Amino acid sequence: MIETLASLASWENFILDLSADPEFSHPMLAGPERFRKNLFASPENPQKRVLGVSCGGEKRGLFVFLVLEDERYLEMTAGLSRDEKAYRALAEYLEAAFPGYTADFVFNPGNRLIYDLLQEKNAAFNPEQQKMVLISPPPPADPVGIELLSERTLAQYCAIHEKDLYWTGEKVAAAPDRFTVFLAVDSGEVVGYLDLTNCYEENEPVDLFVKEKARRRGWGRKLLARAIESNRPRGMSLLVDTENKIAIRLYRSLGFEKVPGLNNVTASWNIPQQNSAKTQNPSIKDLKLRDLQPSQFYISEEKLQKVERWFDPADLKNFEPIPVKLLDGEFVMTDGHTRAAAALRAGLQSVPLCPDEDELDWEMYRVCVAAAKERGVFSPADLLSRLLPKEEYEEKWNLWCEKMQAEIRKKREFSKE
Repeated sequence: MIETLASLASWENFILDLSADPEFSHPMLAGPERFRKNLFASPENPQKRVLGVSCGGEKRGLFVFLVLEDERYLEMTAGLSRDEKAYRALAEYLEAAFPGYTADFVFNPGNRLIYDLLQEKNAAFNPEQQKMVLISPPPPADPVGIELLSERTLAQYCAIHEKDLYWTGEKVAAAPDRFTVFLAVDSGEVVGYLDLTNCYEENEPVDLFVKEKARRRGWGRKLLARAIESNRPRGMSLLVDTENKIAIRLYRSLGFEKVPGLNNVTASWNIPQQNSAKTQNPSIKDLKLRDLQPSQFYISEEKLQKVERWFDPADLKNFEPIPVKLLDGEFVMTDGHTRAAAALRAGLQSVPLCPDEDELDWEMYRVCVAAAKERGVFSPADLLSRLLPKEEYEEKWNLWCEKMQAEIRKKREFSKE
């Protein structure tokens, strides 16, 4: 079973066990800062999806994805499992929940389970990369020809920037709180660039490029040396293809050394679109009430009594269909919980349903679903034992919703700062 997690408290032993495994540890969890940012802080991030895979109560896999819905893009920022079935459950989940998305994966080269699965899915792989860390910074470099990105050089920079990366030149330039861009400029022409992260204790050059006509003239060395100098006193690391001997020699000459055990492989999977018709427009009318996941965990006794006054189980012509959304691979009720409870109390197992086509705040619904599951609510039948009088319902459900919504809005505002 795969589910969205609102907390990692019960997963700590699993995380520690997998992180100590040389074949299944995750390269993006190297170091305390990345461990916190890419894993433990993820349940609080509205753009992150934290997924747990369990079987018979045993934890089998833990995965974290950055989800950019507007761009139809996913990035796995953490993935811990040594179970083939957990990876297959993850793939099925992604195919159902994110058809047509591009999903990028970074993983341990020793993890053949995810490698074989992504190969089966026709993912595109990049060469294995070696991590190197700055140990002994070089002396100050000759600054001539190296300058920071400006409005004057923006168009030239974007024109020569790598287009196949997620972080295109336009995106990097629009994120000065995350990147510093150094340019190599020869007689007014931008002949190279280096994109350096600037928001970590250990920053990283994410892209270094020099035009072919300007190569073997020292521009790469000057760009990197200037980035190192600008980044002080913070640390710096980088990734380089394991077979790129020339680049490795350059980095070593500038004070970088290899870090054993932290190599990685990256892969990009275009999740097939053909599954979308099946998953986004399922045969909802064939579902039973037991197939639905509630998005609330209490029912108002007062509201239920009002529904039961007009509800006729023998005549459902006037029964407003319950809206259902396929959310993260589950059929979730977005409304109509009281009507579902009335139908179940009348002995019905099915009622009219309809797909919810509205653009709602699905992140808030995910929090509600996770909260319902934490309280043992996995179907409308579980709500029958959770009836509350009006005042208690308002306190335990309505006020809970208000606080939850306020917290999510606050986190979103914080993430924009």
